[in-house]
Amino acid sequence: MLLTSLTWIFAAIGAIGGCFGVASFFYVRRQTTLMNSQVRSEENRKADDAEWSAKFEKAANTLASVGPKSISAPEGEFYHSQFADPNVRTRIEQHLIHIEG
Repeated sequence: MLLTSLTWIFAAIGAIGGCFGVASFFYVRRQTTLMNSQVRSEENRKADDAEWSAKFEKAANTLASVGPKSISAPEGEFYHSQFADPNVRTRIEQHLIHIEG
């Protein structure tokens, strides 16, 4: 009788442990999937940054070759005339002066 009771108690403890093992397997699997998606997202962001950096560099080189004397105009007149929209100027400046904090 005592042996049967102990067998059932240990079987229940084993079943609970098995349930926790299965649950931890699915938790680790979900975390791994999340980590992989974050890595892919970061790689895509870096690729986009590299693409836009190349575009801005090409634009800057083109502007420099078009009118190198007018670029040194006083008080940034050329810069403001070429990029009249203040939002565009802000985006260009934020990209060129990228401060990581």
